Amino acid sequence: MKKKYTIIIALLITFKVFAQPTISLSSFSTGYTLLSDIANCGDSRLFVTQQRGRIIICDSLGVKRTTPFLNLTSTVSSSGNERGLLGLAFHPNYKQNGYFYVNYTRQSDGATRVSRFSVNPADSNLALPNSELNLLTITQPYTNHNGGNIEFGPDGYLYIGMGDGGSGGDPDNYSQNKLSRLGKMLRIDVNGTQPYSVPSSNPFVGNSAYAPEIWSLGLRNPWKWSFDRISGDMWIGDVGQNEIEEIDFQLANSAGGENYGWRCYEGSTPYNISGCLSASNYDSPIFEYGHTPTSSCSVTGGMVYRGATHQSLFGYYLLADYCSGRFWWVKRETNGTFTNGIFTGVTTGNYVSFGENYLGDIFVATGSVISRINAPNPCPVAFINSNDSVSYCQGASARLVALRANGLSYQWSLNGSPLSGETNYWIDADQPGNYSITVTNGAGCSATSSLVNAIANTSPEIILSGYSTIYNPGFENDTIITNIPNAQVFINGIAGNVISENLLVEGYNDITVSLTDSEGCTWTQIDSVLFTINVNIFEAKAANSIVFPNPVVKGNTVKIGNSTNFISNVQLFDVTGKQISINNYNPTQKTFSTQGLNAGIYTIKFIAENNFYTKQLMIIE
Repeated sequence: MKKKYTIIIALLITFKVFAQPTISLSSFSTGYTLLSDIANCGDSRLFVTQQRGRIIICDSLGVKRTTPFLNLTSTVSSSGNERGLLGLAFHPNYKQNGYFYVNYTRQSDGATRVSRFSVNPADSNLALPNSELNLLTITQPYTNHNGGNIEFGPDGYLYIGMGDGGSGGDPDNYSQNKLSRLGKMLRIDVNGTQPYSVPSSNPFVGNSAYAPEIWSLGLRNPWKWSFDRISGDMWIGDVGQNEIEEIDFQLANSAGGENYGWRCYEGSTPYNISGCLSASNYDSPIFEYGHTPTSSCSVTGGMVYRGATHQSLFGYYLLADYCSGRFWWVKRETNGTFTNGIFTGVTTGNYVSFGENYLGDIFVATGSVISRINAPNPCPVAFINSNDSVSYCQGASARLVALRANGLSYQWSLNGSPLSGETNYWIDADQPGNYSITVTNGAGCSATSSLVNAIANTSPEIILSGYSTIYNPGFENDTIITNIPNAQVFINGIAGNVISENLLVEGYNDITVSLTDSEGCTWTQIDSVLFTINVNIFEAKAANSIVFPNPVVKGNTVKIGNSTNFISNVQLFDVTGKQISINNYNPTQKTFSTQGLNAGIYTIKFIAENNFYTKQLMIIE
């Protein structure tokens, strides 16, 4: 199999000592029946699915509401150990559209249904039971291996984990059947065409040999998988057959198409390679464990801890086994390798699901009890949800947000100095420099984040050419060229065309060129929001009443008009229209020198008597 990632078993390394994280469980909420999933909608509530078809809400203290959020018991088949209401996901824009999605097995025939429901707009603790929109239905040939977990990815698409159809050993080879949606990770778009469309970026779109919804394949029964809420990486717990349980991994920037090997391989061990490709065509798990001697039998995939309370767990992926009740951790190191270890001293149980609240705290559940995962002697996490640097527009700011949790205090600093009054978990950075945040818990333990450099976008220079950029206003029939692609032009205050290169100015006009840069910033000379250049265009008249000697011998002085004429904004252009610098213009005498100019035909443009005039000038040897 492909070894895309390197696994380092921490206990066997002698040249590097890894800090072994420790966890404990504390009871959070009890009294459930056949609990199957835990989700949050972006607020302090947890939504808990029960296999027989109910969704129950509990508050931030674990207190359950007596009335279910949604009751699907008349629709859901929960016969057998693995059927039922199995998955729940809230739309990323749930607060705006009220959509949530469920995965369940249909009562009539056990087929998998993925459906959308809506919240009651009059009561956020109740769904509308008659609002079901079925997205897809997939026939299940057997009662087990239904998968069931659904999640929205960082890309906004809905991912659906499908088991191989059941029985044992995938007798119909659904997992490697490219036209079957069983044994696959599916990806669909629920935001456009209803009930769904297939994203054009799915790896097999346009390939008639594959079902287009397939994102990855070769899964046996992906019972719980998750996205790292910071990195976007996908972690998949795939239940094994008789010997090996595995965790598969996909980087956030993957283009999809991974094949995790089942039924050819169970973990990294050949299982049934009849008709299979060579091992290099399959993606190895990044962690696996055997069934013996610990009586393990079924992995419950977990999630990466990204909460703000336990620094010692930050970045660790937690998982458990349903039969043995043992817990493991896996960590992706900065060099791309994976380390792992086992948690000791944790209360065992038949753990069926992990979940997290909106703050990133992780919970784990048996069929009846939800427990919170804790670490001893907690120290907080100081982490800013931003890149190493951010840009903001002058006169505006960049919002920096740190991870937060109840009971923590915050202090922002700029260039190492604390900022007075900036004690929220977020800040609007409106000064350039290096920002950091120090987070302290109630026990006095503090942590300081790495630096984020805030950079103020400077006002870009707009260059207008084709007429004098020194003198204002310009000339009628001038062609104005801007160096800014897609600059917006306003004529007499009315928006004109977006231009990429030039604008022919005709008649009496007021021209404004405005700029929005690649960061979305616009500019002004007054308040740094919109930068404008105004060009007043006047009518050009023949300069019959303004006389000067013509032609002029090269090197001699040109005198424009007489002592009573008001002459200003004198400009000189060669025969190609290129502006030429005027030497030693004397506004009092209204003279300039032709020294340095070549013999030829030139055009003089100037203001006189409140109008623009043009006149040809011939310079001879």
